[in-house]
Amino acid sequence: MSQHSARSNAYRKARLKLRAEQRDCWLCHRPIDYTLRYPHPWSFSADHVKPRSQGSGETEHLEAAHLVCNQARGDRTPPPPPTHPSRNWFG
Repeated sequence: MSQHSARSNAYRKARLKLRAEQRDCWLCHRPIDYTLRYPHPWSFSADHVKPRSQGSGETEHLEAAHLVCNQARGDRTPPPPPTHPSRNWFG
């Protein structure tokens, strides 16, 4: 088995595991309709949190995302999620 096919097999397994978890989109935080299939824009895709172009491995740091959210982000690192103060400091 070539190195390429071994990596592809590892990615497929990681993607299937992620799909089975039925998580919400990590980018927009909305539910993913797992019955939709590629290339539907709102279908499931496995997104690399750290883009592969920035050195992430093929199966490292995968999260569930809508295809459209994944494509819109491209190879940019997303901003950190907003933080909410533990109490109202202004009122």
